[in-house]
Amino acid sequence: MLIHNGKQMLKDSLDVSMAKFYFHGHIATDNRNVYYGSKRLHDIDAPTFRPIDDKTFEDKNYIYTLKDRAWTQDDPFERKKKHP
Repeated sequence: MLIHNGKQMLKDSLDVSMAKFYFHGHIATDNRNVYYGSKRLHDIDAPTFRPIDDKTFEDKNYIYTLKDRAWTQDDPFERKKKHP
C-alpha cells in the first residue's frame, strides 16, 4: 500500500511507474524489489516475480504460496525450490 493508516509508505523505494500490487495491495513489486507491507523481501527475484493465481506466485527460483493467515505474518510466503 502506498498509504496505510494515513502514513505514506514506500515513497522512496517503490518505482510507482512500474509498480504492481497483489494480495489486496499488501504485496507491491516493481522492476527491482518485492515488498510485503513496508518490508522488502530480499530473497525474491523481482524482475521474474509474477502471479500464477490469487495465492501462488513464482520467480526464476521458487514457487511462493501464501501462508494461511498471511496478513498476520512478517513473511507471507511458503517457498518451494524449482527443480532445474
